[in-house]
Amino acid sequence: MKLLDSVRNKMFWFVDFIKGGKICRHYKEIKYVLENFDSKKAKNIRNEKLQNILLHATCSIPFYKDFKGSTNISDFPVISKTQVRNNYNKFISQDYIGFKKVVTSGSTGMPFIVYQDKNKRNRNIADTIYFAEKAGFKLGTKLVFIRIWDSFTKKNPILAWTQNVQMYDARDLDMNVGNFVLRLMEDKNEKGILSYASSLETVCKYLDKINSDPLDCNLNSIISNSESLSDYTKESIIKYFKTPVVSRYSNVENGIIAQQNLNGGTDFDINWASYYVEILEIDNDVPAASGELGRVVITDLFNYYMPLIRYDTGD
Repeated sequence: MKLLDSVRNKMFWFVDFIKGGKICRHYKEIKYVLENFDSKKAKNIRNEKLQNILLHATCSIPFYKDFKGSTNISDFPVISKTQVRNNYNKFISQDYIGFKKVVTSGSTGMPFIVYQDKNKRNRNIADTIYFAEKAGFKLGTKLVFIRIWDSFTKKNPILAWTQNVQMYDARDLDMNVGNFVLRLMEDKNEKGILSYASSLETVCKYLDKINSDPLDCNLNSIISNSESLSDYTKESIIKYFKTPVVSRYSNVENGIIAQQNLNGGTDFDINWASYYVEILEIDNDVPAASGELGRVVITDLFNYYMPLIRYDTGD
C-alpha cells in the first residue's frame, strides 16, 4: 500500500473516530458475528437484532401495526417490490428523521425507491469494508468500479478522489475495452476491481481475441456483482490477471447479502450479521427443501426508517 493510500485508510478511521466510531463498532460486530457464528454471544446478537426490528416495525410502521405482539418472523407476510412501491407511506416510520434515498430500477424496470436512516447507511459502509477485505481489497487503495453511472450514482470528482474510486461506465466497455485494459496495465498502483460479471466477461473475451499473455496489473482483488459469474469468466480472470475473482450477491435497496470466499468453490457466505435470510418455495411462503429452487426473502435488521420485513428480492 503506497503512502497516499495508507493516509486515506487512516483518515477514514480517524474521521469515523471523531464522529463517535459508529462505523468501527458496526465493523467489529459484523466481524465477530460472522467469524464466531455458532457462539452463544453471536446467536444472541442476531436474535436481538431480529426481535428489535420486529418490535420497532409493529410499533411505528403503519403496515405492520396489525402484527403487534408477534415475535415469530413467520407470522409476518412476505412483501414484494410492487406492494411497497404502491404503499410507500405505510412502510415509513415517523419516528426517524434524516434519511437517504436509494433508487433501483427494480425487476420490471420501474424505479423502486427505498429510504435508509443514517445508522443503516453506516452499517452498509461497515459491511462493504468487511466483505471487501474478505475478497482481498484494502481500504484506501484504488477501486476500479465498473457499473452504469447515472445521476443517482455518479460521484463528484472530489469525493471520487477522496475515496480513491475510478469510475468506468459499463456502457463504454464494448467500444473501448482495449483502452480500458491499457489503462489498467499502465497504472502500476495497487488496486481492486468491482464490476458486473458481464463486463468482466467482455474484458476476458477481448484478451482471448488478441491472444494476450497474462497481465501484470497489480490487482489485489476482483469482485463481481449484479449477475451470475460464469466458470469461463472465473477461469479466464485467473489466467489473465493472476487474481481470483469472487462473486457478490447484493442489491441497491438493502446492501451486501452474501459473497463467495477466496478459497474457491461456488458457495456463498451469507451476511447473517445484517440480514435474516430465508429461501422460500417459488409458489408458497414456506421454506424450500434443501437443494430445491427457491426465492430469496430477506429481513433487513438495520433500516429503521423503512423496515422491510420478509422482503421478496425477486431473485
